[in-house]
Amino acid sequence: MKIVDWAVYTPDTRYHVFVEIKTDTGVSGWGSAYSERGQVVGALAWLRRFVMGENPLEIKRVTEKLHQITFWVGRGGAMTNAISAIDLALWDIAGKTYKQPGSVLLGGARRSSVPVYGSVLFRPVDSLETRIAALLERGFRAVKLGWDPFFRGSLAADEHLIKTARKTVGDDVTLLIDAGGSSPYWHHRQKMRSTAQKCWQRMACTGLKNRLRPMIWRGMPC
Repeated sequence: MKIVDWAVYTPDTRYHVFVEIKTDTGVSGWGSAYSERGQVVGALAWLRRFVMGENPLEIKRVTEKLHQITFWVGRGGAMTNAISAIDLALWDIAGKTYKQPGSVLLGGARRSSVPVYGSVLFRPVDSLETRIAALLERGFRAVKLGWDPFFRGSLAADEHLIKTARKTVGDDVTLLIDAGGSSPYWHHRQKMRSTAQKCWQRMACTGLKNRLRPMIWRGMPC
């Protein structure tokens, strides 16, 4: 079994990219990337030569090879998202080939269901309550809010955003915050983080995502 072709699909103008990997047996698998569309498409075009002819069932070897060869053009960002899309497609092919769900291929399912959350951005702020309410109407019992203007201005402004969200969801809904740590505007002042953390805990925010920029620690591998 070997990979003979793939097709790339871009259903929107900026972020979503899908790849369908095709094999000589007629089995194909789908993967997706969520990053800047043009960069992901370019990364897939560069990676293509290293994927064609490979055995799609040797998932770890193939994806590790792709990670290793990207040291020259740059790892992370759209390149890593493109490799992730390929990896997903290979797992899809494996599941179809062995006629087993991904959970079995990965060692076995531990549960039959998992909690889900609805996600919206803070901006535009004037419609935040309406958009949160729409998620609650759809049955979500957990809501995640994220990105600007959160943590781009004063702590008072951030506290107002969270208070608005908590008031809208009520006391029985899980509230999660995505601080958008990959943004260049995120402030890394320890006192500010500590004060903000107390604010979030006071208003019963269950999760805080992306509170730090990626790979900022000394000694952390890139």
